[in-house]
Amino acid sequence: MSKRSSFFIPEEESDTDEVKTINVDVKKLLHDITIKMRKTIKEELETFQDSLEFIGEQVSRIEETIKNQNTKIKHLENKNMELSNQNKNLELRLSAMEQRQQETDQKLLSNVLEVAGIPSTPDENVKDLVQSVASKLNTDTKDVREIRRITARTEKSSYIIVEMNTKTSRDKWLQEAKSRTIQVKDITTTTPPESASARVYVREALTHSMKALLYNAKQKLRGSYQFVWCKSGKIFAKKDENTKPIPIYCLQDLDNLVK
Repeated sequence: MSKRSSFFIPEEESDTDEVKTINVDVKKLLHDITIKMRKTIKEELETFQDSLEFIGEQVSRIEETIKNQNTKIKHLENKNMELSNQNKNLELRLSAMEQRQQETDQKLLSNVLEVAGIPSTPDENVKDLVQSVASKLNTDTKDVREIRRITARTEKSSYIIVEMNTKTSRDKWLQEAKSRTIQVKDITTTTPPESASARVYVREALTHSMKALLYNAKQKLRGSYQFVWCKSGKIFAKKDENTKPIPIYCLQDLDNLVK
C-alpha cells in the first residue's frame, strides 16, 4: 500500500502545478486583453475626441458663417429699405412735378374752348360753323383769335378748337352754353338726317391727361357719386347736392374715393 501511495503523490503535485500554470496564463491573458482593450478604447476615445473637436470646429465655422450671412442680410435689408424709401420719395417728387406740369399745361388752355359734336365735311368752313355757334349762344366772335378742327381716329371724337384772346371771353361762352341746348341742325344744313338732332357741346379745352382723368372719374364714380364735372381746368366730384365738392388731381385721388 505504501508503494502505491508514493506512486500517486507526484501525480497530484504535477496536476497542481499545471493548474497553477494555467491560472497564471489566464491571468496574464486577461491582463494582456485588458491592456489591449484599454489601449483600443483609449485610441477610440482619442479618435472620437478628435472627431468631436473637428465637428466642433466645423459647427463654430458654420455658426460664424451664418452670423456673417445674417449680418450681410441685415445690411441688405437696411439698404433695400433705404432704396425703397428713396424710390418712394422720388416717385412722390416725380408725381408732384408731373402734377405741376399738368397744371401749367392746363393753364395755357385757360382761354381755349372746344366745340364738339359737329360732323366734319370735306368743304366745311370752321369759322362759319363757330360763328353759327356764337349766334346760338348770343355771343360774338370778335374776341376769337384762332379756330381749327382737331381730327381724331373716329368722326365722333373730332372737335373744333376755339382760342380766345382772354379767359373772360371764353368763360362767357361756357356760361351761355350751360343754359342752352344746341343741335347739329342749328349749325349746319349739310349734315346727314341721322345726325341732325345730335347735340353740340361747348366745353373747356383740356389736356390729354386731364381728359383721361375726367373720363376715368366718370367711369369709376358712376353710381356712387351723383356729380362729376370740370371747372377752370380742375375736376370735382360730389356724392349728392348736400355734400361738398371733392377735388380730383390724380388717379390716386380717384382710387381713394373708390375705396
